[in-house]
Amino acid sequence: FESIGARIKMGGASKQFGIDEELVQSILNKLNEYNHIDVVGIQVYMGTQILDENRIVENSRKILEVAKKIADLNKFAMKFIDFGGGFGIPYFKGEKYLDMHILSKGFQQLFDEYKSFFISNHTKIAVESGRYIMAESGYFMTRVLYKKKSRGKTFLIVDGGSNFHSAAAGIGRFVRNNFPVDVLKVEDYRNTEFVDIVGPLCTSTDILAQNVEIPICKEGDIIVFPKSGAYGLSASMTGFLSHPRPAEVLFNEKSYHIVGEKGNRDDFTRGQKQL
Repeated sequence: FESIGARIKMGGASKQFGIDEELVQSILNKLNEYNHIDVVGIQVYMGTQILDENRIVENSRKILEVAKKIADLNKFAMKFIDFGGGFGIPYFKGEKYLDMHILSKGFQQLFDEYKSFFISNHTKIAVESGRYIMAESGYFMTRVLYKKKSRGKTFLIVDGGSNFHSAAAGIGRFVRNNFPVDVLKVEDYRNTEFVDIVGPLCTSTDILAQNVEIPICKEGDIIVFPKSGAYGLSASMTGFLSHPRPAEVLFNEKSYHIVGEKGNRDDFTRGQKQL
């Protein structure tokens, strides 16, 4: 079935992922030919970036229906059900945070409904909520190299672009929206301007933000993209044009630790002082 409310859909139509539901039974019918395979459950990943609690619950209900159907037809215990992911966070204007109270209530009602099935099968439940956990724990910081004016537009060219943060650059999305963006520690009285923030690569896709209003920047200022802890550096084309990798800094309120190339240490120390 097709996931309701997912910004990125992984199933429901012809996809390169997983096993089509209509083929599952023919595969399970061959299990007696494979003595070393023991099916204990299913994993269904329908999509991601869902911001509607009721839709997450409804998708999960459909997954449970599939799981029960498979278990009943094949007479084996459904010991494990992976609901995949989908929990989203708000990146863009008009989006809201998931209400965990509503989600919890919906899941509780669903689990109560299937309680006897879970108990009889000794079922373990898994949810892949990586983005929901990680996205807001990371920040991408990049330095302004110079400013360029071209035919009525202002560009800020920065030292890290889609090669370090492909999600902010909109790679993989049909509709491009601007990530949240701010300037690190500027004077309160500084005026604002509309700019495009672009990286140092020779490709037209190297755009981190378009027509965003931020405080007027100068060379050396640090621009910050919050909510960058998921699908950031590890999901980006870091080898493009052989630019050096940026420093990765693990920090809490009392200390920080730099992971990466020594060449980036001084750059980040200046930014750390501003933080």
